[in-house]
Amino acid sequence: MLDNFFVPARRVIFFARQEAGRLGADAIGTEHLLLGFLVVDGSFFAHETAIALRQAVAGAAASGDPKPDSAEMPLAAGAKSVFSALDGDESVQPLHILRELLGGKETFTGRLLEANGVTAGRIEAAIQAL
Repeated sequence: MLDNFFVPARRVIFFARQEAGRLGADAIGTEHLLLGFLVVDGSFFAHETAIALRQAVAGAAASGDPKPDSAEMPLAAGAKSVFSALDGDESVQPLHILRELLGGKETFTGRLLEANGVTAGRIEAAIQAL
């Protein structure tokens, strides 16, 4: 599944897994993918926006006991949708993941991104600049 993911996109998943475990989640959700994106490519956002996004996710996240990094963690339905949408792409970069997160406007993460001024046009322009 990850054969078409460049190393930075794989790092988004790695850090999403760490964030999900740190927050005590039972599965990697879209909000964790956003946190992973912020670790890997936080320069896409203004510093203040990145902080606001982190705080919003932390405030809304499940608060269970932290999970060890070695524990298996499945993908939540929203994260599965993100990866399904990226399955046909030839070379997935972190911005492609962000584009799919925004596309899920019915998700907490999609609404959060939209509320913080992230637009599909802005993401597409950044992808074209790669």
